[in-house]
Amino acid sequence: MNVTGSNNVTIVGNHNPVQQAGSNTRQDIRGPERPDLSQITAFLTRLDSEAHQLGLSGEDYSEMRAEAETIRAQVKSPKPKWHVIAESVRSIRAILEGTCGGIVAAGLLEALPQIIS
Repeated sequence: MNVTGSNNVTIVGNHNPVQQAGSNTRQDIRGPERPDLSQITAFLTRLDSEAHQLGLSGEDYSEMRAEAETIRAQVKSPKPKWHVIAESVRSIRAILEGTCGGIVAAGLLEALPQIIS
């Protein structure tokens, strides 16, 4: 764990600033960038159209569809839960990485880093 500090601000690890009270102190914290919902929707549309070419087992296909539906529900929500979207995308990634779908799976995997970092 790296700890550095100056001007009453200490950085613990890579991303966790801790600020002590003092005059003229200011702290700006930015969370991770939120994915573009239209990009997520476009990925799901592509997944729908190419899923049959992946050669998934019935169980893997059902799991992938369930994760896609979870993402769709979150995208439609007025307050999407980004951690839920990210976990579902990670699950889809794991399924795609384990498939023998070749070029189709590779193309879908290539689209994932644009959605989650």
